Amino acid sequence: MLAEGLLALFATSYDGPVVLALEDLHAADPETLDLLDRLSTGLSARPVLVATSWRTGEPAPRPAWTGARVVELDRLDDGAGARLLRDCAGAALP
Repeated sequence: MLAEGLLALFATSYDGPVVLALEDLHAADPETLDLLDRLSTGLSARPVLVATSWRTGEPAPRPAWTGARVVELDRLDDGAGARLLRDCAGAALP
């Protein structure tokens, strides 16, 4: 029921592309992963970017999404994290 409601929301509320961000999928329960699989079927023809994250070393959740790609990113080192914050803030932070 939740999957159908979310699909209806995407279908009627947005004229353009949609980004769905889901974090910490390594902690997702089976019902949440099932919901994502059901959503993937309904979203396959829509302009939706689904960005997910999960902890390094954990098995990647593999929803049955057509066109899904896994991009592994390493953890930022302290210097890279500081540069990212500085660039976003426009100045050095204390």
